[in-house]
Amino acid sequence: MKFRNLRQLLATAVLSSVLLAGSAKAQFPMGGGFTNFPSEFSIGDTIDISLDIQFPGGMMFDPIDLSLLLTNGTDTIEICSGTVEFVEPGHIVHSFTCNIPDDIILGDYTALLQTPFGTFAMPGGIIMRVLGDHDVNHDGSLNIADLTNLISHIFDGGPAPLPGTSNGDLNCDGSMNIGDVTKLIEHIFQGGTLPCYNGGAN
Repeated sequence: MKFRNLRQLLATAVLSSVLLAGSAKAQFPMGGGFTNFPSEFSIGDTIDISLDIQFPGGMMFDPIDLSLLLTNGTDTIEICSGTVEFVEPGHIVHSFTCNIPDDIILGDYTALLQTPFGTFAMPGGIIMRVLGDHDVNHDGSLNIADLTNLISHIFDGGPAPLPGTSNGDLNCDGSMNIGDVTKLIEHIFQGGTLPCYNGGAN
């Protein structure tokens, strides 16, 4: 990393001390943030997210590596990354294409930005929910066949839910067990709600 003058060097030192003094989820100390972050998306999705941030002190660096992470407090997953150039001193505008893994655990996540100075949460504590269609046999419908497959997987080691195992987490508690079987029975026969259902399979 190159510094163009003493002012930028001092600003970098201040920024680094702020980040290092906080936790890995410290609040974003710069201006700006994500401009089109969705509140919900599904496993396997590809989404475009824009970033517009302003570093304090008008710092200007060589291109830097940034990564967008999702954390649920237990697991932290990188969904996209890139080498980003400054459009003007201290100002970054960049678009990421992010991929949501098929095996990501369903539920609520906080968005984190990983930089060379540290990893921290964006303003407002962006929270989003990862959803699934719960079509565990991947035939386009949510019905008794999915219930049969789910029971087979949990109790007999049958085929795992598709496209990823987490698609069988119907009660959205981070695991797959008898509670998910009960939830699917309620949904199919009584119209019960599924907290992480994206409505994709009927």
